Amino acid sequence: MARNLTVDICVIGAGSGGLSVAAGASQMGARVALVEKAKMGGDCLNTGCVPSKALLAAGHAAEAHRRSGRFGVGGPDPAIDAKGVFGHVHGVIAAIEPNDSVPRYEGMGVKVIEEQARFTSPREVAAGGTTITARRFVVATGSSPFVPPIPGLEEAGYDTNETIFYADDLADHLIVIGGGPIGVELAQAHRNLGSRVTVLEMFSIIPQDDPELVDVVRRGLAGEGVDNVRFVNRSLAHFYFSGELMPFSANNFRSFFNPRSSRTRTVPFLKPNRPAISCGLNSSMRRRKRTVRYESFNCPMASIASPWVSANEADTAGVPSAMRDSVRRL
Repeated sequence: MARNLTVDICVIGAGSGGLSVAAGASQMGARVALVEKAKMGGDCLNTGCVPSKALLAAGHAAEAHRRSGRFGVGGPDPAIDAKGVFGHVHGVIAAIEPNDSVPRYEGMGVKVIEEQARFTSPREVAAGGTTITARRFVVATGSSPFVPPIPGLEEAGYDTNETIFYADDLADHLIVIGGGPIGVELAQAHRNLGSRVTVLEMFSIIPQDDPELVDVVRRGLAGEGVDNVRFVNRSLAHFYFSGELMPFSANNFRSFFNPRSSRTRTVPFLKPNRPAISCGLNSSMRRRKRTVRYESFNCPMASIASPWVSANEADTAGVPSAMRDSVRRL
C-alpha cells in the first residue's frame, strides 16, 4: 500500500556516515527518515573496518606466537583453523550489529525504510511503496568494489571486500591488486595467518601517506614475507617482481601466480568505487566525470577513495536549481 511520509531530513544510506547524520539530526529534534537497501551499518560494519580489524587481530595473534621464542616461550607454528578465524570475524560483527540496528534507530525516533531509494523530484524520494518528502536530503550511499579489466581475471576468479570476509577457508596464495590501506591490511592479515601473499601495485603502497612511514610498513611486510609486485604502467604491460622487469599477459598472470589452484584467491583493491544511488532526475549526474571528485579519508574502509559530489565544481547543467542549492547547503 502506497503511503506518504514528510520529514525534515531524508538520509539515503545507513553506513557510518548516514547513521551518524540520522542519529545527530534526530537527537536535535528533526524528523528523520533513513533509507537503506542492504545491511544496516554499511561497509564499515559488514565488509570494511570491523571485519578487517578482526582479521588483523587473528593474524597478529598467530604472528605473536611465532615470535614468542625470544621470551623463552617456544613451540611449533600455530595451527590455523580457518573456520575459527572467520567465526571470530563474524562474531565481532554480530557483537556490534545492535548498535547499528533498525530497532535502535527507530528507538531514537528515526523512521527506517529498508528499500532502494530513487529521486522522483527535487523534494521527493520513492522507497518501495513509500514516497518521502523532505526539506533536505543527505546522500550517503557508500560504494561498490571496482574490478579492473585485467585479461583472465574473470576466468581465474576473484574476491572483493564484499566476499573475502565470508570465505570458507584461507587461500594458499592471496593476490591483492592495489596497495592501498585496505589491500595492505588484507595482505598482512593473510600472511600472518599462513597464506602466501603477493601485492600488485602500480606505484608505491599506501601512496598518499608519509613516504618515511610507508617505508616502515613496506619493510615490515617484506620481513613477514609479503611479495610486492609493481606495475610499470596503467596498461599492465610489464611489472617488476623482485627487481626484475617481466612482461605481463593473461597467461603470465595465471602461470606466474598459479591461480589454477582452487586455493589461490585474487582480491582487487585498485580504484575508487562507484556511487550506489539511482537518480531519476538526471542520469548525467552519474555519467559525467566532472560531477565526481575523489577524496581520501582516514577511515580505513574509505581510504582507497570515496566519491562525493562537489556542487561548486560539478557540471550541473540540466540539474534543477532547487537540487543544486540543496547540495551546496549540505
